Amino acid sequence: MKTKRRSLFRALIACILVAVIAASAVLPAMADAARYDFNDDGDVTIGDVTEMINALTGADPDSKFDLNGDGAVSIADVTVLLDILSTGIPEDDTPVSDTLNNANTYGKTGTNYEDWTITGESGAVYVGQSAGSYGSIQLRTKNSNSGIVTTESGGKITSITVTFNENDTNAVEIYGSNTAYTAPTDLFGDSKGDLLGTITTESTSLTVEGEYAYVGVRSNNGAVYLDEIVFTWNGSAAAPQPCTHTYGTPTYTWAADHSTCTATATCSLCGNEVTETVNATSVTEGDTTTYTATFTNALFTTQSEAVINGTDPGATSWTLTFPDYNDKGVGSYTATWTATVGTQVWTLSNFNNNQSAWAYVKCGNKNNSGDATISTTISGTVAEFVVSA
Repeated sequence: MKTKRRSLFRALIACILVAVIAASAVLPAMADAARYDFNDDGDVTIGDVTEMINALTGADPDSKFDLNGDGAVSIADVTVLLDILSTGIPEDDTPVSDTLNNANTYGKTGTNYEDWTITGESGAVYVGQSAGSYGSIQLRTKNSNSGIVTTESGGKITSITVTFNENDTNAVEIYGSNTAYTAPTDLFGDSKGDLLGTITTESTSLTVEGEYAYVGVRSNNGAVYLDEIVFTWNGSAAAPQPCTHTYGTPTYTWAADHSTCTATATCSLCGNEVTETVNATSVTEGDTTTYTATFTNALFTTQSEAVINGTDPGATSWTLTFPDYNDKGVGSYTATWTATVGTQVWTLSNFNNNQSAWAYVKCGNKNNSGDATISTTISGTVAEFVVSA
């Protein structure tokens, strides 16, 4: 009789199963299937439902089939598995916390600010710049480059808790974004995201309202010393949103011969760069040629540049002044020495600079005749040479 009852029970569940599966034309692709893959074939399919039914009609079903967590294996658990087959595996909302301190970030004491990167238990990647006074995570607002940001998400950030060092009376600002941060410098510009709140020594925890996949921490003002920061995430990450792109003023670079012009614009939010290179047209009137570059991208405007014919559009000029560029001081009219402007080296023979005390150089020895020269090597032709007395 007992065997007959079990057979009827199996038949009843099978009928329910056929009806539900028939209503679902295509089973969704399953991710993280191990929890529900009862027949160990690598997928969550109808075969796993059959495995559960067989266990349910047995004498002592394994607790792994208790999908609703009520302490018993029953038809309710079959319903959970059927729902999963039709809608997909539910997201894991179990909170995961990452704890940051001096030991696992900066890793030493001192006042020198250094960059570091760590990956938390949540999978979030934290990128920071800090120092280590008092054995803390030391942040500052000076130089606008110190702070902590996430470049990979740990899910949805739900709370941040800060333990301040006993030497601290300052505060930290918490920012959230659904676009990945790139570096702590983001917290000081247009890409810092939304200010979620300020944590002070009186109120050391912040519960995040809204859904944010990325988080940033920076000092409110001046130096701040933190013994510990705890970031708590759950598994339901807010979907990262594509950057809306805010481009700054473009830069334009002409080729040396003005045959082409390249325009570049950079997004202030994510750093995305847009470039366009176009061929220039030219019109010559008299001794002047005007080059014009017309761009197709609406980010860029038409550029024009006039060049006097016979000159090199890529010409370089140097201004040699004394004693600014003297490589050494000399006190005679027979010495040879050098002066350097950038990477251009000039050789002076039979010039005196009075041990670099003069704002000029002098040549001419009353006791000996000879030539005084200033020379250098230049690639190309010299268009103009000017001497100021």
